[in-house]
Amino acid sequence: TGVDLQIQNGQGFLVWLTRSASTSFQLVAAQFNPSDATPVIANRTAIYTSGGSSPSATLVATSAGMRIVARTSKLKIYVHDGGAQWSAGSASASMPSKAKPSAVELGGEIYVAHQGAPFADGIVKVSRFNLSGSRVSTSLTTGTGYVQPVLAAGGGELFVVMVKRATESTVVSRQWAGSTWDGDVTEISAQVQNGGDFAYPNSETQISGGRLRFIVDGKVCPTSKQRNAILGYDRAA
Repeated sequence: TGVDLQIQNGQGFLVWLTRSASTSFQLVAAQFNPSDATPVIANRTAIYTSGGSSPSATLVATSAGMRIVARTSKLKIYVHDGGAQWSAGSASASMPSKAKPSAVELGGEIYVAHQGAPFADGIVKVSRFNLSGSRVSTSLTTGTGYVQPVLAAGGGELFVVMVKRATESTVVSRQWAGSTWDGDVTEISAQVQNGGDFAYPNSETQISGGRLRFIVDGKVCPTSKQRNAILGYDRAA
């Protein structure tokens, strides 16, 4: 479950969570050649083993090579050392077991957005790692009422997009100003068609063409709980 894929320098990378035994789960990393008509999974290795299904991970293609940002017992960076070899950085940050990381590189550092503790309070945190994973600091901690953050970076800009839960649900962003985060910008209001019930925004990780783009789960279909509106959003970053 929870498969993520990235391609860097003609090499494909995968990370996912798999059940390895009745009470054992593994975060698994692997590689493939994306130019193959039928790619073959190679260099498969377990980077972490757990007794539960809470671990999660995402890949970040950085200027220093591929990285895995993983929530194991805590939030950590795994560095690709070549082939099937990965090494865990020495720094870590607290992260609730239900939270999932969203990560990007900006200016030689890895920024990771996730739900903070206590999970039910709706606090978003952004942690800031160096590329080796040996140093971490907290870049942002919101107040309560924010959920499901994702990051987008490019052209020296960094945004966190998240759902703000108040009387009515909206989609908001905050922009990293180099030393602090700007305040909320409402990207999609509750009053738009099929709005007001937003969940799980999913942005382009790398901002392209100078535009911030994301899709978000919208209003639930009145006749089927299995169908939701999906809204696409695009503006100059």
